[in-house]
Amino acid sequence: MEANQQQPVTESSEQFAMKVHGHVMSSYIGIGIAFGDRLGLFELLATLDEPKSAAEIATLAKLKER
Repeated sequence: MEANQQQPVTESSEQFAMKVHGHVMSSYIGIGIAFGDRLGLFELLATLDEPKSAAEIATLAKLKER
């Protein structure tokens, strides 16, 4: 093998599956953040003085609690 060639990286199928799972979960988190931003939930949460339930936050945001 020449000095400038790299050895291929080998990983088990389980390691690969865990890596893919991490990327998928990161995508879901990103989508959730995007929805929260577009719905104004983060701005609303920043104005609250005390903890609220999901139902109370939905009412304040004029959304339906799921």
